[in-house]
Amino acid sequence: MNIRDNLLVTVIGVTIIAPATFILGLYWLTKDPTLRPLGITEAKLASAGMTEHNGAILTTISIAEGIQLDTSREELERTINNAFDMYDTESRFNYVRAPSGKGVSVTYTIGKNQFGPFPIKHASEGIRPAALAHSMLVKHVKSVDQKRRQNMSLIERVFAE
Repeated sequence: MNIRDNLLVTVIGVTIIAPATFILGLYWLTKDPTLRPLGITEAKLASAGMTEHNGAILTTISIAEGIQLDTSREELERTINNAFDMYDTESRFNYVRAPSGKGVSVTYTIGKNQFGPFPIKHASEGIRPAALAHSMLVKHVKSVDQKRRQNMSLIERVFAE
């Protein structure tokens, strides 16, 4: 290959790699999940508070540095989900590290509302309020959707299905 071919390959490589690298750098600085188009998931957007209500309660479990859970994560998730099952709701889980000395706490997030943090021994105290808030939010979303559908034209209704 001559110099011209090498230059062409370099220019093509830079035009492909530079934008992705730039966006990845912005994501690394801002931690904004919308800056990672191939890495966007509903779970990441929900944990960042950037989605509409998707039907599940976000349960955030904060674990302080150096603290070990008495039970496994799976068992803890199963216990909390069993409690939410009584209210016909489900929960997604997010684990975060907290500063030392905070112990283990649980926070329930429904839309923009948060219940907690509750110490892990009193995590059950937030389940009923969270489930009731979830129920109210689901009813609200359904009524807004119903009103929106009533205001749609026939053609919009056909294409909305």
